[in-house]
Amino acid sequence: MFKIIFSFIVALLMLFNGYNSTYGTAILFALVVATGFGKKFKIGVIQVLTIALLVLSYLFSGIQTQSLENTTLLILLVAGLGNFELPQEYKDKCFKIATVFLTSISVYQFARNSIAHGVFFNIYDLKQIYPNSQALLSLLLMASMEDKRFAAANFLTIFLTRSRIGIIFAAILFFLKNLKSIHKKCKPMITCVLIATIISIPFIQKSNQTTHFGSFEQRVEHWSLTPKLFDYKTLLVGQGAGSFGYLFPTVQQIPLNNAPHSHNIILNWLLEYGLLTTALMLFLIAQTFKVSTGDSKQALLVFFAFNMVNLDIQFPLMILFLLILSSDYIPKKSLKHAKYILLPLFLGYVLVVSNNSFINQYISHKDYWIRQNQIQNYLNDSSLDLKALRLTSNAEKFAKQIFLSDPLDIASIAGLITAQPGVVFNQTWYNNMQSWYLKHVQYNHSFINDNGQTQTLINAMQTYDPSFAAQLQTRLELYRENSLQNSK
Repeated sequence: MFKIIFSFIVALLMLFNGYNSTYGTAILFALVVATGFGKKFKIGVIQVLTIALLVLSYLFSGIQTQSLENTTLLILLVAGLGNFELPQEYKDKCFKIATVFLTSISVYQFARNSIAHGVFFNIYDLKQIYPNSQALLSLLLMASMEDKRFAAANFLTIFLTRSRIGIIFAAILFFLKNLKSIHKKCKPMITCVLIATIISIPFIQKSNQTTHFGSFEQRVEHWSLTPKLFDYKTLLVGQGAGSFGYLFPTVQQIPLNNAPHSHNIILNWLLEYGLLTTALMLFLIAQTFKVSTGDSKQALLVFFAFNMVNLDIQFPLMILFLLILSSDYIPKKSLKHAKYILLPLFLGYVLVVSNNSFINQYISHKDYWIRQNQIQNYLNDSSLDLKALRLTSNAEKFAKQIFLSDPLDIASIAGLITAQPGVVFNQTWYNNMQSWYLKHVQYNHSFINDNGQTQTLINAMQTYDPSFAAQLQTRLELYRENSLQNSK
């Protein structure tokens, strides 16, 4: 019976596995709670302390309406460590089914040429997929399976996602898993090709924003500037899950280099959950890795290394994979009745996400107050989202606050110029902004031109800086001419 239920849960998680997914998280939560009623389910002291800190981080989140799902997923990962042991034969079957499913999706997406446009997987919109998360899931499957046919299928999936990080890790993993069977004379040549591939791939342009920088440069900026966001609250409880996307624009230097995370698991945890929570999470990871064996240890190593240059832990299916792979973990000191905290936490989660108006007045979920058109109440729960002030009737009054929350955002610039025509910008900042957007408008990959953002900036600059507006208009026309010629 357990196998049937588990298979059904896996199937549901594959369908509801979007970024920050409410339904997927609820399904996984139900599975962890159901498992918790088993006699072998154990939670240690460190796990309970980590869960308590994660709850505290949520309560003090600067973007509470958006923090619930991601915080809950980490709580489920911590609570479920060592409690998802499956027979090897059944585990292999699950992984094979998942391989077929993911490969089918990647082939479909590749044929539609729609990879890298949106969330990881959304059953309601099959043209959306997030390549690095798809690649990491296939990497975990590849590391966990010995069958060469399914390893080849996972390698194909990674290749079709066009995830450069995924391709690098897949090449390394394939090399290491087949090291013994490779002829000695071929090893130096294969090693050289592998090193050359690793060195060259970061310089291959993939960004859909501009030809003047790629995702490698984007990541470097995230890594180097994220520490500037740390403060005392960060060290204590963090800024809350999902806060990176709201905080980073205040320090970023490359326009449109926005992201929902810092592309590094440690930096992201430090900012969003705090120093102590991060230390405990890393301790649990180290302990799990220490007791894991064989393919599971290899898969966990791949996961952590991958997330040092990306962040793909915000999906229910990813958490389930990690729980299965970490089944060897045994807490040093288990608390006998600690597992019973899961049921009230689950009931509380269900109440919040059910959009019950009474509950949402106290713990608002997924922009509840915005839907009620009560912006001030929303900001009381999500003080970091100053752009919500644009929805107020007197938005011009807050133009400077909105601008400072994301100075390189076109709507923020246009809003400030409209509200305060005589505003004086820092000259160095203004020159850099001009230079970047002039290049971007002419050479970009239709990221802002086709969305009308370039025209918004031109309109705002017509009276503030006519010379800059004229240059933007000229570049926009060149872009349109080139686009027309390329389409013929």
